[in-house]
Amino acid sequence: MREGSTGADAEPAQADLAHCASACSSAADCVSDPSSRLYDQDNYACNDGECVHLGCNSDVECAAVAPNTVCRLDLDSPRCTDACVELSDCGDGERVDSGLIECVEGGCTYVGCSTDAQCPASSKCIWAHDGIRDCAFPCDTADDCAQHAQEELGLTGPDPNDPFTHPEGFVCLQGICFGNVPGCTSDAECLGLGWEAAVCHMPE
Repeated sequence: MREGSTGADAEPAQADLAHCASACSSAADCVSDPSSRLYDQDNYACNDGECVHLGCNSDVECAAVAPNTVCRLDLDSPRCTDACVELSDCGDGERVDSGLIECVEGGCTYVGCSTDAQCPASSKCIWAHDGIRDCAFPCDTADDCAQHAQEELGLTGPDPNDPFTHPEGFVCLQGICFGNVPGCTSDAECLGLGWEAAVCHMPE
């Protein structure tokens, strides 16, 4: 997929890979830090025996954990973000300067890209994620992804100490580079990683 393509409207996602997750029979089993208002029972759901963190529930919840933050939708779930009245309240980083972040309804919100010019060098505005286009490296093979990474770091070849400068560190899905995160094959494999209660979630 190259500049000008619109094929990214069909969203690829690494969530489609089998992955380890905390096992549960109810949301109460998922609570990891009962002292934190962002990680108590009302912030979780138990879906098909797998714990799913739902994000924040309110501005009050966020402010109790980090002052001057609010709860706003960020891509696929609500998260705590800096409160704002105008864009300057969101800082002066590259994502703000390029228009990827805006002040929306009192919260600094990632709104995605609309043109390649907003993206870092070598990346393109091609990935549609929950209706928001994002910057990503285009590819035909994992070799393309490794080359992009090397260029970003000013390298002329792979770094033996950095797996994300080698083709094996990436997977090319629907023309977009993703980090190659190995999936699980069984519950026993997840438990072997030291989890107290874990399941290998197999997507349908």
